[in-house]
Amino acid sequence: MITMEMLGRIRRMHLRDKMSLHAIAKQTGLSRNTLRRWLREPDEAAVPRYQRALGTGKLSAFHAALVLAAVPTAGLDAVLVAVELAIESGALSAEHVLNVLARLNATPRPQSVQTTLQLKEAPLANTSRYDRLRSAVDVAGNAVEVRHAQ
Repeated sequence: MITMEMLGRIRRMHLRDKMSLHAIAKQTGLSRNTLRRWLREPDEAAVPRYQRALGTGKLSAFHAALVLAAVPTAGLDAVLVAVELAIESGALSAEHVLNVLARLNATPRPQSVQTTLQLKEAPLANTSRYDRLRSAVDVAGNAVEVRHAQ
């Protein structure tokens, strides 16, 4: 199975470094047919998806505790729905679960805001100001282009 890292290396070698399929096959140990298949326009379904390994490090229990700490305030059902949505998205982390939970519990924005405020003057686009910033006049009165970035 080819990984995203290997696919990136193959594409870099072929497109940027202009290496031949034979040279890439020799360096990577993959067959030329495999390389040819991966260098063609890939189908979205055929391209390997990058997935991080789920961590089982020292903080895994802490992340679970963070999610469980939201149960008293948000409710068990809401936390379970947020966890299911995070699992479906493929990005399972405590931060993602809490973010989904916050979006589920957020109050909806109003459709429109009624106000009695009125503008006294309509805004004007002052394009001549920008033209003045772009050009300057030298001592002899000739227009000189100003270079702001070099």
